Amino acid sequence: MASKVQVPKFSLHHDFNDGFDFDGHVVDPTFSRWNMEEDDVAGQLKDDSFKKRVEVLEQLIITVKRNGGRLPYADGESIFRSLALALSDSNWEIRTKCIQLLLEIIPNLGDDIDSYMSLVLNKMLASIGDSKVTVRRMVIQALHAYMKYTHNLPAIFEALVNTGLENENLSVRREMVNSLPVILTQEFITHDMSKIINSLAKKLLDTSTEGNLRDSSLLTLNKIESMVGERSFSDYFSKLTVPLQKYYLQLSGKRDDGYYNETDNDYYQRGNNNMHQGITNDSRRGYIEDTLEFGLIPSHILSRINDQKDFRTRAQAVEELKSIIISKSNEISTSLLPHMNLFISFLSNLLDDANFKIINVTLEIILNLVEKLDKTAKNFLKQLTSALLKRMGDNKIVIRQLVMSIIIKLMRATSPQAVIDVIEDNLQHRNSRVRQETINFIIAALLTFPSYEFDLPAICQAVGPTLTDVKRAVRQAALECFATLAQGMGSGQLQPLVSAVDQVELSTDGEGLMAAVQARLARKQLPKLTSDGLVEYATQTPSSATVRSSSAQQSADTEWIMAVASTARSARSDSIELESVSMSARSTPVVTEVSAPTPAPRRFMSAGRGRNKLPWEEDRDERGGFYNTLPNSAPIQTFPEDAPPKPRQIWVGEVDTQQRPSAPERQSPKRRTTVVMLAAQEEPDNGSYTQMYQQKLRRQQAPAARVVRPE
Repeated sequence: MASKVQVPKFSLHHDFNDGFDFDGHVVDPTFSRWNMEEDDVAGQLKDDSFKKRVEVLEQLIITVKRNGGRLPYADGESIFRSLALALSDSNWEIRTKCIQLLLEIIPNLGDDIDSYMSLVLNKMLASIGDSKVTVRRMVIQALHAYMKYTHNLPAIFEALVNTGLENENLSVRREMVNSLPVILTQEFITHDMSKIINSLAKKLLDTSTEGNLRDSSLLTLNKIESMVGERSFSDYFSKLTVPLQKYYLQLSGKRDDGYYNETDNDYYQRGNNNMHQGITNDSRRGYIEDTLEFGLIPSHILSRINDQKDFRTRAQAVEELKSIIISKSNEISTSLLPHMNLFISFLSNLLDDANFKIINVTLEIILNLVEKLDKTAKNFLKQLTSALLKRMGDNKIVIRQLVMSIIIKLMRATSPQAVIDVIEDNLQHRNSRVRQETINFIIAALLTFPSYEFDLPAICQAVGPTLTDVKRAVRQAALECFATLAQGMGSGQLQPLVSAVDQVELSTDGEGLMAAVQARLARKQLPKLTSDGLVEYATQTPSSATVRSSSAQQSADTEWIMAVASTARSARSDSIELESVSMSARSTPVVTEVSAPTPAPRRFMSAGRGRNKLPWEEDRDERGGFYNTLPNSAPIQTFPEDAPPKPRQIWVGEVDTQQRPSAPERQSPKRRTTVVMLAAQEEPDNGSYTQMYQQKLRRQQAPAARVVRPE
């Protein structure tokens, strides 16, 4: 694309340079009119062809350059709306061309700059997290140019915070934090940056292992401080909450250096109105050192919690934090409440810790916090459940028990339906454990609270799609939930439940779903809560091996759960299952017709099941190898097949007292022949060492063979 010679394919109108281009050459009057309408430009920018999209942007760039940096339209609103779409294009070259065009036209937008740029500003800021360095660099250049020509700089600062620093995308947040020292140059230091500094200061409390912006935020704050000066920065600093002030001083190493001594009186008068007028500077400095984080927690505890080098120090500090939350009651609703959102975010970051003990104690802190908040917890329901989401699918039972306890306590403090309305979004979570555990929360609520506290039809609609989940555990949980819902609705009032199942069965490939739900309801069994607070299902799903080994007919609900077979391995298991069922009723192998279009895969039977010898031993027996004749145990006696002899339970020399048949019916004893004697006539001696060895063994065992003859 770079090797192309950019020649405009559309005529353009020069009203701005009096017949001269940028190089001073005379422009041909016949090549002086742009005939492409705004709608045509918008249409090409939306075209599926990459070539057309990039072509129209290239022509616009050339036209703008020839027109003195101005668009060839009186009203450019439609063009800017089209550029906003181009900034979201999946191809990075389109985004680059779009930003390049903005760089050309921003200096010449005049009084309309803010109205036009408001259409593309958020899209442009989001592109700062682009994976391409070229795109990121051009975004910074365009943003800096816009800040120089704008008439509403506070609106741009607000967009930097809302769309940049507080963006949901981690890449956007990280790049914005790193780019602020470049964007905020000396010409902007006289404008209010309090929102930017406050957002950066909040990121100092980020202790998550993934996406930790604490160090980069601290570096950016230090650069802003050096740019605006200590006196101006102290004004911004005083507007922060006390925990953020203290933590910034601690991280920046300025806590013990007499920070802001020149503005000490003003600083403490503004930030700490409750202090006495007559205290000395040393007393004030001591007060700062004893300031509580989040209005309740000593600063040294937070400092130790953020110690990433020693997990033992962190674990002990979290235990101390738990003790503070347990021991405080009134302070929770007074001192901590104004900082509650920030404190919950801090606890949420602790749930990302790799240490099990820290996670466990953090959940206990949240449990006690919900208990202390009581009815006030409804104001923080979304934040609390979002934090718990990180541990809903944990594979440790202790963690799941704590999460279940917190959810039930939230339901008691607010209402069960309010909590379900918040957590039901997790039913579409990509982690199947989270989906299953969310259904378990609903089951536990239905078993704990009266049915009139729920919107049962709405729950049926929310849980219904999980009946066709691709995971067996989720399907089973959904069936158990529907059994609990049916019990809450009562007999004769199941129409909402039936409608939800019908809707799922018709909208998805759910043939047999209604029969499965009916079979589950016919069991007339409900799940229950164990002593640990977890949900125990009423029916247990058999394993795949159990189903294959059993020829009994499974119920419709069990078949529905076991029908999930989305892998080739599962399909092969199903074929083996059908084959084993068809062969188990027969004592001899038979040939059966298979109606399937493809043959069943070969069965690989393990040693000891279905065979008594290894494969190479069977082949050797068929070839009549001599190894079968070697004696490795006592001689084997053979009996006629018509009447096997009755075993004698006496020692040699004892009198046989067992009842014998009468003389006429008694058969004459037949001479029993050992295997060794039969094998003696099988092969002639061919003079090999093997045959010589066999003959020697036979001669040695001949007397022993005669001993076993009947008397």
